Amino acid sequence: MNFSADGKQLAVSEEDNFDLHIVDYEKKVVTWTYGVPDRRGSSDGLLNYPDDSHLLDDGKFLTADIRNCRVLIIDPKTNAVVTQWGQPGQCKHKPPQQLAWPNGATPMANGDILVSEITDAWISRITREGKVLWSVRAPNIRYPSDAFPTVDGKQVIVADFSKPGRVVIFDPATGKPTWEYFVKDGDKALDHPSIARELPDTGDILIVDDLHDRVIVVDRQTKAIIWQYGELGVKGHKPGLLNYPDGVDIDVFRDWRGVKPARLPG
Repeated sequence: MNFSADGKQLAVSEEDNFDLHIVDYEKKVVTWTYGVPDRRGSSDGLLNYPDDSHLLDDGKFLTADIRNCRVLIIDPKTNAVVTQWGQPGQCKHKPPQQLAWPNGATPMANGDILVSEITDAWISRITREGKVLWSVRAPNIRYPSDAFPTVDGKQVIVADFSKPGRVVIFDPATGKPTWEYFVKDGDKALDHPSIARELPDTGDILIVDDLHDRVIVVDRQTKAIIWQYGELGVKGHKPGLLNYPDGVDIDVFRDWRGVKPARLPG
C-alpha cells in the first residue's frame, strides 16, 4: 500500500488474492482493479502473488509480480501492460530481461525504479526505458524486502525478511553498509520485517515487524525503539493491535501533529 504523488489515492496489492487496486483515499472506495480474485496466472490480466505496488507520477501502476518473476507497469485507463521486465518461468538475475523472484519495485524521485530480487539479494536501479544503472547485492541481507531510496536519494534502505531480521542502509556505489539495525533475540529483535523507511523529519527508521505484529520506530543514533504500534506477538483487529502487518507508507499530505503519540522512554 502506497500513496500516489498527490496523496489522494492508494496503490494496493493483494498478494494471495492475486489482484491490484487503486483506492480513493478520501472517498474510501475502490476505483480500479487488475487481476482476477483467487485466480493466479501469467496470461493477460492475471497475476501470481503481486507484492508491492505504487502509482507513478504519470498515473501508471507499478507492481512486482513475484511468482511470475516480472515487474509490470500497467496503464489503469486501458488495463494495458506498457512495460514488462522479466518473464514468467525465467527466474534468473539478468535485469531487465530476467528477474529472480522480484518482490519490490519502488519509484525514485527522478522516475528510475529500484527492483529487489529475492535470490542472492540483488537490488537494481533501472530507468523507465529499461537501462540498468547499477545492480548490487545488498550487504548482510538474506531475503531483501522492498528496497527504498533514502530521503537524500543517495543510498538504499532495505529490510531483511528473516528471523532474526535486520535493516540495512547501504551505499550502492561501494556496496557497503553505512547503518544497520540487528538484534539476535529479545523484545528488540525483529521477526521477518518487510518494510523499512527513513522518517523524513528526523531520519529515524520506521519498520514493519510482520511476525511480531507491530510497527516500530528506531532511533537513528541510539537504535532504541522509541515508538510502537501493536503488541509484541499479540494478534488482533482492535485499536492498538495488528495482525501480520505487511505494508506502510508515510502520510506527508495531511497534518497529523495534533494526534502525534509520545515517544517511548528508553
